[in-house]
Amino acid sequence: MSVDRIKYVAVRAARFTAALITLTVLSPLMKKLLYAMADKVFSNVTENTLFAFHILLCYLAYNSVMRAVIITDAKARGEYFSDGKPQKLSDFIKSDIFTVSVAVSTVFFVVFPDSFALNAICGIVDSLLVAYIISFIVMIAVLFAVWVFMLKDWRKTEDILQKSKRTRNENRILMRHALSILFSYPVMAYILPAVFPAVESIPRILIVVVPVLIPSAIVIIAMLFGVTFLRAFIIRVKFINKLRKSAIKNGYIVSEIKRPYLSVITDDGESSFTVKANGKTYTCKLLSGIIYSNPMYLGEDGKGTIINRIRFRIFLYGARGLGKIGWHNTDELARFETNFTYSFDGEGKKVLVVCPTPHTIFATGQGENRLLDVSDNIWGYTLMTGTAFINALERDAI
Repeated sequence: MSVDRIKYVAVRAARFTAALITLTVLSPLMKKLLYAMADKVFSNVTENTLFAFHILLCYLAYNSVMRAVIITDAKARGEYFSDGKPQKLSDFIKSDIFTVSVAVSTVFFVVFPDSFALNAICGIVDSLLVAYIISFIVMIAVLFAVWVFMLKDWRKTEDILQKSKRTRNENRILMRHALSILFSYPVMAYILPAVFPAVESIPRILIVVVPVLIPSAIVIIAMLFGVTFLRAFIIRVKFINKLRKSAIKNGYIVSEIKRPYLSVITDDGESSFTVKANGKTYTCKLLSGIIYSNPMYLGEDGKGTIINRIRFRIFLYGARGLGKIGWHNTDELARFETNFTYSFDGEGKKVLVVCPTPHTIFATGQGENRLLDVSDNIWGYTLMTGTAFINALERDAI
């Protein structure tokens, strides 16, 4: 291990250690305030309820202190991006900083188990061994969730900084987070027992509401995805029909189109069809950007990636501060990648026909992302949309 790497790991370990020391101070303080208020509340707050509140507060505080040091780590954020593109989650979990966060958390869990509400969990399950297992699993699950959301924040932060060409004071942001945590969690611990009567009614409400909400949500989500895929298939059908009509009209020879509709959702790594027109041969592959807002990246190794972003949309009126009337995307809830192969073997000019087309397509490699447009050449291929390809054939402009 190089000296620079040792220094990098040591600094990350020190940051996580400082965060978890804060947690070891907060946890007993929150417990003391929680029980102090419970003694003053006339409502019948059971011991198990107080255990549950303490567990919730401890893991929320763990989430907050870890988020604070992660979101303000500019060095680690910079190393997260490879060739101008964020690392895959499967690669990131092998990184030094992720490993350090797990290792330091595990050490504190072993040395200070009560900071992770071990006694409260033990009071509920009535078994020390089971309590250890449950609390450790919950700790790892919370830590993993923290990283998933923090990587999203890293991407957003990096994008903002790149566009504005500015830096930010990470220490000031960290101090703001620290003060907020040290103030808010003791206050929450003190007032929670006072709001218990309202919290106590929540299970009865859920028993009535959940059986209706869950099926309704499933149906709505299925309909939204169904409409999205139907739109993609309609666009593909229109392109193929228009291509065949243009071929008949202009005397082009179009080969059989392989998997014309299945290729909307799957990839076999081969060309889709060949067109002979204007004395030239074009070997084409159909690509698909099913969701318009999800960007597509074409790498120099012949592999492509679509970044799928899960977001809710809300309708905003034109009130002051709310922006224009219409549908607006909220922050991302999660993102995942879909990988495909765009390279293929074939004679003549090689054309990538993206149909349906996403809003943005990038060429990645050589340390940069380059925004692509129709007719751009990318790693030996010409990029086209469906309509642009047919029009270019008629003008002999490919």
